[in-house]
Amino acid sequence: MPTYSVQYYETKPLDLKTIEITEESAVKAKDAAMDRLDRRLDVGHYTIAKIIETKS
Repeated sequence: MPTYSVQYYETKPLDLKTIEITEESAVKAKDAAMDRLDRRLDVGHYTIAKIIETKS
């Protein structure tokens, strides 16, 4: 199953952060990343910037 790097930022577009997600597709990786970010208490509003496949 591929691994995706999902890049997001909270308030400043230049402050990109990355989380690694292993899913079947980029769409599922984005959904999983959004679920994970929604559950974190230290992340407020965020914007997904980019999804990159890092391993197949």
